[in-house]
Amino acid sequence: MQGKNTVVGFIMRYAVAIDIGGTNTRVALVNENLEITDRQQFPTNPEETLGRNTGKDCRCDQRI
Repeated sequence: MQGKNTVVGFIMRYAVAIDIGGTNTRVALVNENLEITDRQQFPTNPEETLGRNTGKDCRCDQRI
């Protein structure tokens, strides 16, 4: 079964863009044609910011 962005013999490449702001975190999936194929936004948790040692793994719980 082929995905909607897959053609036989061709693999679509993607990049993930992440913007971690003070209020919201935004994540976008961009294909090789520089088209945004999916995007998610969720509140940034100020008590668990990246780069601060909280003793927890920094991870995104949103599925994109």
